[in-house]
Amino acid sequence: LARQLMEQARRRFEKNQQPQLLIDAGEIFQQLTLGEYVRLTRAVEQQTELMAVPRCGTEKLPDEMSTGTREQLYLAIRLAYLKQYSRRAEPLPLVLDDVLVNFDDGRVRQTVATLAEVAKSVQILFFTCHPHMVALTKEVVPGLQHIDLPTAMTPGASAVSA
Repeated sequence: LARQLMEQARRRFEKNQQPQLLIDAGEIFQQLTLGEYVRLTRAVEQQTELMAVPRCGTEKLPDEMSTGTREQLYLAIRLAYLKQYSRRAEPLPLVLDDVLVNFDDGRVRQTVATLAEVAKSVQILFFTCHPHMVALTKEVVPGLQHIDLPTAMTPGASAVSA
Protein backbone atom coordinates (compact mmCIF):
# COMPACT_ATOMS: atom_id res chain seq x y z
CA LEU A 1 0.00 0.00 0.00
CA ALA A 2 2.82 2.40 0.89
CA ARG A 3 4.59 1.66 -2.42
CA GLN A 4 1.37 2.25 -4.34
CA LEU A 5 0.75 5.55 -2.53
CA MET A 6 4.33 6.67 -3.21
CA GLU A 7 3.96 5.79 -6.90
CA GLN A 8 0.71 7.78 -7.11
CA ALA A 9 2.37 10.76 -5.40
CA ARG A 10 5.35 10.56 -7.78
CA ARG A 11 3.09 10.49 -10.85
CA ARG A 12 1.01 13.39 -9.54
CA PHE A 13 4.18 15.42 -8.86
CA GLU A 14 5.61 14.67 -12.31
CA LYS A 15 2.31 15.55 -14.00
CA ASN A 16 2.09 18.88 -12.17
CA GLN A 17 5.75 19.82 -12.76
CA GLN A 18 5.87 19.33 -16.54
CA PRO A 19 6.83 22.32 -18.70
CA GLN A 20 4.13 23.93 -20.83
CA LEU A 21 5.69 22.63 -24.07
CA LEU A 22 5.30 19.05 -22.86
CA ILE A 23 1.72 19.71 -21.75
CA ASP A 24 0.82 21.24 -25.13
CA ALA A 25 2.53 18.40 -27.01
CA GLY A 26 0.62 15.88 -24.90
CA GLU A 27 -2.71 17.52 -25.71
CA ILE A 28 -1.91 17.57 -29.42
CA PHE A 29 -0.67 13.96 -29.29
CA GLN A 30 -3.93 12.95 -27.63
CA GLN A 31 -5.84 14.56 -30.52
CA LEU A 32 -3.65 12.99 -33.21
CA THR A 33 -3.95 9.50 -31.71
CA LEU A 34 -7.74 9.79 -31.31
CA GLY A 35 -7.40 9.57 -27.54
CA GLU A 36 -5.24 6.43 -27.52
CA TYR A 37 -2.59 8.37 -25.60
CA VAL A 38 -3.73 10.84 -22.94
CA ARG A 39 -0.55 12.78 -22.15
CA LEU A 40 3.22 12.95 -22.33
CA THR A 41 5.53 12.91 -19.36
CA ARG A 42 9.16 12.78 -18.35
CA ALA A 43 10.37 11.14 -15.20
CA VAL A 44 11.73 13.88 -12.94
CA GLU A 45 14.85 11.88 -12.14
CA GLN A 46 15.42 11.11 -15.86
CA GLN A 47 14.84 14.47 -17.54
CA THR A 48 15.75 13.12 -20.98
CA GLU A 49 13.29 10.23 -21.33
CA LEU A 50 9.99 11.21 -22.90
CA MET A 51 7.16 8.79 -22.23
CA ALA A 52 3.64 8.62 -23.62
CA VAL A 53 0.82 7.61 -21.31
CA PRO A 54 -1.77 5.43 -23.07
CA ARG A 55 -5.45 5.45 -22.13
CA CYS A 56 -4.99 1.86 -20.98
CA GLY A 57 -1.70 0.33 -19.98
CA THR A 58 1.73 1.45 -18.96
CA GLU A 59 3.85 4.36 -20.15
CA LYS A 60 5.73 3.84 -23.42
CA LEU A 61 8.98 5.19 -24.73
CA PRO A 62 8.99 6.32 -28.38
CA ASP A 63 10.97 3.21 -29.36
CA GLU A 64 8.09 1.06 -28.08
CA MET A 65 5.54 2.69 -30.43
CA SER A 66 4.68 1.90 -34.02
CA THR A 67 6.34 4.02 -36.70
CA GLY A 68 3.13 5.96 -37.37
CA THR A 69 2.49 6.69 -33.68
CA ARG A 70 6.10 7.74 -33.16
CA GLU A 71 5.82 10.11 -36.14
CA GLN A 72 2.62 11.53 -34.63
CA LEU A 73 4.51 12.11 -31.41
CA TYR A 74 7.22 14.06 -33.21
CA LEU A 75 4.62 16.05 -35.14
CA ALA A 76 2.84 16.86 -31.87
CA ILE A 77 6.12 18.15 -30.43
CA ARG A 78 6.72 20.30 -33.54
CA LEU A 79 3.21 21.74 -33.35
CA ALA A 80 3.54 22.43 -29.62
CA TYR A 81 6.85 24.20 -30.20
CA LEU A 82 5.26 26.24 -32.98
CA LYS A 83 2.38 27.16 -30.66
CA GLN A 84 4.79 28.20 -27.92
CA TYR A 85 7.03 30.16 -30.31
CA SER A 86 4.02 31.95 -31.80
CA ARG A 87 3.05 33.24 -28.34
CA ARG A 88 6.33 35.18 -28.16
CA ALA A 89 7.10 36.10 -31.77
CA GLU A 90 5.73 36.43 -35.28
CA PRO A 91 4.54 32.98 -36.39
CA LEU A 92 6.73 31.21 -38.91
CA PRO A 93 5.34 29.07 -41.73
CA LEU A 94 5.33 25.33 -41.20
CA VAL A 95 6.54 23.12 -44.05
CA LEU A 96 5.51 19.46 -43.97
CA ASP A 97 6.54 16.85 -46.52
CA ASP A 98 4.52 13.60 -46.56
CA VAL A 99 4.16 13.49 -42.78
CA LEU A 100 0.95 11.43 -42.94
CA VAL A 101 2.10 8.42 -44.97
CA ASN A 102 2.47 6.08 -41.97
CA PHE A 103 -0.85 7.04 -40.30
CA ASP A 104 -4.06 5.03 -40.62
CA ASP A 105 -7.04 6.79 -42.23
CA GLY A 106 -8.68 7.77 -38.93
CA ARG A 107 -5.52 9.39 -37.65
CA VAL A 108 -4.86 11.03 -41.02
CA ARG A 109 -8.29 12.68 -40.85
CA GLN A 110 -7.72 13.84 -37.28
CA THR A 111 -4.25 15.12 -38.06
CA VAL A 112 -5.52 17.08 -41.08
CA ALA A 113 -8.28 18.58 -38.90
CA THR A 114 -5.68 19.53 -36.27
CA LEU A 115 -3.43 21.06 -38.93
CA ALA A 116 -6.40 23.02 -40.28
CA GLU A 117 -6.94 24.46 -36.81
CA VAL A 118 -3.26 25.40 -36.53
CA ALA A 119 -3.47 26.96 -40.03
CA LYS A 120 -5.83 29.59 -38.66
CA SER A 121 -2.81 31.31 -37.13
CA VAL A 122 0.17 29.84 -39.03
CA GLN A 123 0.74 29.27 -42.72
CA ILE A 124 1.17 25.56 -43.46
CA LEU A 125 2.67 24.20 -46.65
CA PHE A 126 1.90 20.50 -46.92
CA PHE A 127 3.66 18.57 -49.67
CA THR A 128 2.67 15.12 -50.83
CA CYS A 129 3.18 12.90 -53.86
CA HIS A 130 0.18 10.74 -52.90
CA PRO A 131 -3.06 11.66 -54.74
CA HIS A 132 -5.18 9.92 -52.08
CA MET A 133 -3.71 12.28 -49.44
CA VAL A 134 -4.74 15.28 -51.53
CA ALA A 135 -8.27 13.87 -51.87
CA LEU A 136 -8.46 13.10 -48.16
CA THR A 137 -7.25 16.56 -47.11
CA LYS A 138 -9.80 18.18 -49.43
CA GLU A 139 -12.51 16.00 -47.92
CA VAL A 140 -11.58 16.93 -44.34
CA VAL A 141 -10.99 20.61 -45.10
CA PRO A 142 -13.35 21.77 -47.86
CA GLY A 143 -12.03 24.74 -49.80
CA LEU A 144 -8.41 23.81 -49.19
CA GLN A 145 -6.10 25.38 -51.77
CA HIS A 146 -4.40 22.64 -53.78
CA ILE A 147 -1.51 23.37 -56.14
CA ASP A 148 -0.08 20.81 -58.56
CA LEU A 149 3.63 21.31 -58.95
CA PRO A 150 5.20 20.90 -62.39
CA THR A 151 6.25 17.32 -63.04
CA ALA A 152 9.73 18.49 -63.98
CA MET A 153 10.33 19.16 -60.27
CA THR A 154 8.97 15.91 -58.88
CA PRO A 155 6.79 13.50 -60.86
CA GLY A 156 3.30 13.34 -59.37
CA ALA A 157 4.06 15.85 -56.60
CA SER A 158 1.30 18.03 -55.19
CA ALA A 159 1.27 20.80 -52.66
CA VAL A 160 -1.58 21.76 -50.37
CA SER A 161 -1.50 25.13 -48.64
CA ALA A 162 -3.65 26.10 -45.69
